[in-house]
Amino acid sequence: MRIKLKSVLIEGDRATIEWIWYSETQGKHKEANNRIIIDFHDGLITCWQE
Repeated sequence: MRIKLKSVLIEGDRATIEWIWYSETQGKHKEANNRIIIDFHDGLITCWQE
């Protein structure tokens, strides 16, 4: 599996991370876009959305 980081954005108490993962098994190519949005409060994660 390979992962290509597309973007990391941090503003205030929110971070957004976007990437694409690539996989090839038994000659079949797969890829998917993913995004996580993370909210923080007082240095702790309060919400994790995929």
